[in-house]
Amino acid sequence: MDLGKALQNLYAERQRLEHIINALQGLQQGDAATPPPQRGPMGAAEREPETEKAVRDGTPAIGHRSRRRKCG
Repeated sequence: MDLGKALQNLYAERQRLEHIINALQGLQQGDAATPPPQRGPMGAAEREPETEKAVRDGTPAIGHRSRRRKCG
């Protein structure tokens, strides 16, 4: 392998690594700025369609944890 080809390969690798480093630094800075979304309690307006869907599908209206307590 000649010296020119080796230098060309090293410069290409360096450019690729710099791109990856910049992308990771951007992700790191973005994570610190925005906290993860929080799930709050479901309001009555949201709960009613879920209940109607459960009744329509024949699914019991109790959650899986309540079933576990009653069975065990």
